[in-house]
Amino acid sequence: MDSNGFYNTSMGENADRVNVIALCRGDVLLDTCRSCIFNAARSILQSCPHQKQAIFWGSFDLCMLRYSNESIFGKPENHPSFGGWGDEIVTNRSEFDQDVRTLLNRLRNTAVDGGSLKKFAAANTPGPDLLTIYGLVQCTPDLTSENCSFCLNQITELLSHCCSGRPGFNIIRPSCILRYETYTFYNDIPQPAPAPPPPPQPVSAPTPTILAPPGKDDNTSRTIIINTIVPIVAGLILALFIGIVIRMRRKSKPQEKYETGNEISTIESLHYDFGSGSTGFFSAILREFLVLDC
Repeated sequence: MDSNGFYNTSMGENADRVNVIALCRGDVLLDTCRSCIFNAARSILQSCPHQKQAIFWGSFDLCMLRYSNESIFGKPENHPSFGGWGDEIVTNRSEFDQDVRTLLNRLRNTAVDGGSLKKFAAANTPGPDLLTIYGLVQCTPDLTSENCSFCLNQITELLSHCCSGRPGFNIIRPSCILRYETYTFYNDIPQPAPAPPPPPQPVSAPTPTILAPPGKDDNTSRTIIINTIVPIVAGLILALFIGIVIRMRRKSKPQEKYETGNEISTIESLHYDFGSGSTGFFSAILREFLVLDC
């Protein structure tokens, strides 16, 4: 798992081929991300033994772990799909909907331009009646800009049909997620560091090299070592997960066939009802909700 919260790899050959995508939400701290992925791998191994495909979302949308015997890299996938929206309706529906669309379009444009390392955007905008609208979108960075935009546009189209004036909305899919609320739900996004200044002009006389006294720590070397080792350790954890998946599938009965569980539910069945007492789209309990499909 790199510093962008994304990792994909393949292992095995022919019938034992396993392709894996691990993704954390773009605002999640790296330690939280790795912990979420570790728990996802453990849950999949416990709940989906011998399956050829599975997907797991930890804490509903903080991380996703997906594997398949089929090619999944760079291919948009909309199923399974989970999510919902609140029951309340804002007072100034028309203006609110326009503000939501403007924000989500801006976030989509930022995310699709994110490159192959990270396709993520989060921001807020003022809404009517002193509301503030917070939005977040993300695609798996292996998607092209066109496929990322297509995935997010499909969710936005759903939003326009089901949820006019709703103060909260969230849909998670294997290839992209989209969420907005009228309260802050994501972590502060660190701004990129400014570009370093150009190097100074060389001087005529060489500057003598000053060696650090023996026994003192070299902070630069230590930073390089940490930044190198941590992704390797995370990669080894996922490699172990893939190896266990392959071994469990080999032990399965030859006649056993993969069958999906419930196909994607109709959008009506995805509607969570928290009642009028809920202060937001997700209650504290749902923040720990785990979604597994295999």
